[in-house]
Amino acid sequence: MLSIAIMLREPIPSSALATRIPWWAWTGGLFGAIFIGISILVTYQLGAAALIGLLVTGQMITSVTMDHFGWFGLPQRPIDFPRLIGVGLLIGAVVLIRR
Repeated sequence: MLSIAIMLREPIPSSALATRIPWWAWTGGLFGAIFIGISILVTYQLGAAALIGLLVTGQMITSVTMDHFGWFGLPQRPIDFPRLIGVGLLIGAVVLIRR
């Protein structure tokens, strides 16, 4: 990212601009750093395939839940049987990868 910033010659934001950013906007960087750190630590124990499988499965469960409840202004799409089968297959895939 630093090399891209140098190539694009973007000016460094002022401290006044940084103080106007809402607190929650900084959580993306914090959670991103935590995610990278944990991924590095657990990849050796889980393996790359299991790690990616768990990530995708977690994201899919979260997205189905978000659709079901209509979070973040999304139109509500109730969890139905085909969606449950899809989530179940993802969970089954992770179980098989971990064997």
